[in-house]
Amino acid sequence: MEFPINSLTRYYHLINLLNRLINEIEEAFPNDPRWFLFSLRISKKFLIHCKSLCLHSADTVFNETDQKKEENTFVDVPGLFANLRIQIDCYSTLYHIFFDDVDGETKRLRFDLWRYDSHIERIKLNSDIDHNYKQLSELKNSIEKNSIFKSCETEKQKFIFNPDKKFANWKFFPSRLSKNDYKVKWTELFQMSGIKLEAMDKAYGFLSMYVHSNFFSVLHLTEIDKKESYEARNFAILFSSFLICFTIDDFVSKFSKGKDFLEQMEKQDFEIVKSFIDQGRIKEKNKNFA
Repeated sequence: MEFPINSLTRYYHLINLLNRLINEIEEAFPNDPRWFLFSLRISKKFLIHCKSLCLHSADTVFNETDQKKEENTFVDVPGLFANLRIQIDCYSTLYHIFFDDVDGETKRLRFDLWRYDSHIERIKLNSDIDHNYKQLSELKNSIEKNSIFKSCETEKQKFIFNPDKKFANWKFFPSRLSKNDYKVKWTELFQMSGIKLEAMDKAYGFLSMYVHSNFFSVLHLTEIDKKESYEARNFAILFSSFLICFTIDDFVSKFSKGKDFLEQMEKQDFEIVKSFIDQGRIKEKNKNFA
């Protein structure tokens, strides 16, 4: 098996395609503070991880010693897969808050709770930081005014604001919000974005083995050869390409500038994005590349 230069080149192109789309949408909203535009900032974080994956995917060689001139391919497979796990979580957050097929009040409540949970976690981690408690208070007031929050029973409202809770309250589905235990797993968030189950089942648990130094991941890493390193990189590039194309489809669906971008997209680019969405996303979630 050869180094995946073609898939890596195509991956670079998809990154640039999404980057252009985000920039064009951002230029249409100069200095606009509205909450839903924070989706652009999350997508930029996602792009940073994609660019980092390119570094992990480079065909790096080194000499073991000055005396021994054998060249050896080096790839940090756990680093590569940890990056991909981060991408999945970042995309799942982006989709859950901004692009899920729920009403605007639900999305806004998720967004505000996401910010609120972040404030609380930061306070718990380091009390020496000069926290903006006024901003936290304003955010709490915004949550309390949300119609979905107001529809919850008093005990549930108290539970949502409980700083000692063991999970993030922004990861909720409307059908579970009224229950005592409505914890949602990352895999569920990812599944709701439309990823095909056969693709997800092969990814999340497999990547977790490398992130957490599973016994077999240690064996694999210490025995990996060049062919296997190329296979690992091909897998990571392919799966990350799914996420990039999903994100392009999401932004095209929600912004008028995205529609313009779609109309001006070259046929070859359209077909590349379509091919990844066809492979990785259920048809019901494909809005623009059918």
